[in-house]
Amino acid sequence: MGRVFKNDRKMRLLIVGNRKHQLIRGLISEIKQYYKLNNKNIIIDVLSQEIEDVKKSDEIFDNVYTLRLPKILGKFRTLRGLFKQLLFRYRVKSLLSNYDIIHVHYMEDIILRDVDCFLKNIEGKLVVSVWGSDFLRATKEKKEKILKLLNQAKFITISNSKIEKSLRNYYKESLLNDNITTNYFIIEPLYVLNEIKKKYTKEESSKHLSLDNNRIIVTIGYNASIMQQHLKILKVLEQEDKLKYHRNKIKIVFPVTYPKNEPYIKKIKEKAKKSCYKIEFLERFMTNEEVAHLRNATDIMVQLQTTDMLSASMLEHLYAGNKVITGNWLPYDELRDMGLVFDSVDSIENLPLTLLNAINKINLDNNNNEEIINVFFKKDLLVKKWTKLYNIKNEKGN
Repeated sequence: MGRVFKNDRKMRLLIVGNRKHQLIRGLISEIKQYYKLNNKNIIIDVLSQEIEDVKKSDEIFDNVYTLRLPKILGKFRTLRGLFKQLLFRYRVKSLLSNYDIIHVHYMEDIILRDVDCFLKNIEGKLVVSVWGSDFLRATKEKKEKILKLLNQAKFITISNSKIEKSLRNYYKESLLNDNITTNYFIIEPLYVLNEIKKKYTKEESSKHLSLDNNRIIVTIGYNASIMQQHLKILKVLEQEDKLKYHRNKIKIVFPVTYPKNEPYIKKIKEKAKKSCYKIEFLERFMTNEEVAHLRNATDIMVQLQTTDMLSASMLEHLYAGNKVITGNWLPYDELRDMGLVFDSVDSIENLPLTLLNAINKINLDNNNNEEIINVFFKKDLLVKKWTKLYNIKNEKGN
């Protein structure tokens, strides 16, 4: 590709991030639709580490650039890492100068390792979306490289005001960029869930997934990441006799469809075999409709991961009318400020009695979570806020 890109009238946007991630897919799909409805031209390409060909993801983008390497390198981990970084550098040098806007979603290690080269090759406007864990879990060395990205960005987006405060407090006067906006992601499954709720009862959704609709469904976490703390949760549930007394009333569901962490999933299963609770694992890929059925079928969701920015899955469970138990260490004050109602625990050890209380109050519904989410996460409102970032006149260095 040459710089002929700049000779036409179409805005050219390059997304740097995981092209398979549902939040990115949902956002880009809506942005393209917005531009089309408003008779504006935009080309949206993606540079992604993900190498699998996924038609559902790839058809959203005009051009897809991956870091696919020869299969022979798959046998040599060190060489694979080295050549992957070299390929990333080649992509950066050949692509970045062709775009009006470079939008980084999640500040991945592969970017930070070559951050100077990355920034040097940008001639358009840089937008950086901080996802939370990319900053919160970063080492001191990585945070110094993150600062370079943040200071060159025209805009920084973040979906949680508490994390924004942490970011500002950490960097203090070193953070020269004050153009930080709070932008929530467009959560497509919410809109699918809305349709599922209209058509199916909880019992019908349970039957659709072959769950036991005669029991209270307790869904723990939403993926197979060790950060979900499944093993610790199972351990404390086994230790509380008052909760175990109600074990025949409940069914525990573990959605572990991604990432493909087989050794960790095996550990959870081994622990589950020894449990007094009835437990089911959801392991195969689930469509948006199937995920919506799970939210609709669930009665209580336990969300106690170690760190987070804004859990789309938790919002979906709240929207479905589920009782949600999360951790006070997670930055959800903003959700409470919206008026959303959910329970919190100070530590995993406090979970059993809080869960027991939720079970005892399972038929009580005294919140407006669905209505509140409809207000703050309205699709049209969110799309306009994201596209506003792209509609500022481009100036080199800004």
